[in-house]
Amino acid sequence: MFEEIADLFAHIKISETEGTNQNKTLLLGVFSEEISLRIKEESGIDLRGYQVAIDVYGIKHILQGHGDKKRENSRGQEAVIEEDFGLLYHIVNCPDLVFFDGKDKFGRDCFQFQIQLKHKYVVIMEVRTGRKQLMLKTMRIFTTKKENQN
Repeated sequence: MFEEIADLFAHIKISETEGTNQNKTLLLGVFSEEISLRIKEESGIDLRGYQVAIDVYGIKHILQGHGDKKRENSRGQEAVIEEDFGLLYHIVNCPDLVFFDGKDKFGRDCFQFQIQLKHKYVVIMEVRTGRKQLMLKTMRIFTTKKENQN
């Protein structure tokens, strides 16, 4: 999985160099049936059989909004780096907490997944019903110091 994510990052660098803005999607695997059943019980939304996915646009959004070390440290957060995207499949399939996070500006249902590893990872995934994908929308990493203040 880390190799495929590295290929996605290489695609981003090439498209930036060439001045193209082509999206590319990487399917990470099928979403956990156990977690999808829990979500269905709590929200009524059935995600069984959905693929966990990440795309170029999501990566760019996250790195622009949460990838600057100085800015994130001032917020009590860690900057998201390439290696953090390799944790996505685990975070979504083995969360400590998952809940419905509302709808995005396009009317898509979104879910928040949280897990405590070295730091607290918070991931928002949007539901894309047509493709049966749970697509990465954003990711933040909270440091222990900031978590204790909240």
